[in-house]
Amino acid sequence: MTQEFMLNFMSKNQIDWVKLIDYVSKRKEIKIQTTKQIKLF
Repeated sequence: MTQEFMLNFMSKNQIDWVKLIDYVSKRKEIKIQTTKQIKLF
């Protein structure tokens, strides 16, 4: 979740509060960029 949070809600090393609040209030309307997990073993 940390990497996804950084990709979606960070801008210039700061939290983009507008995007974050929009996501929380309108969960179905905002598409979140997800990351692929890589197996290490």
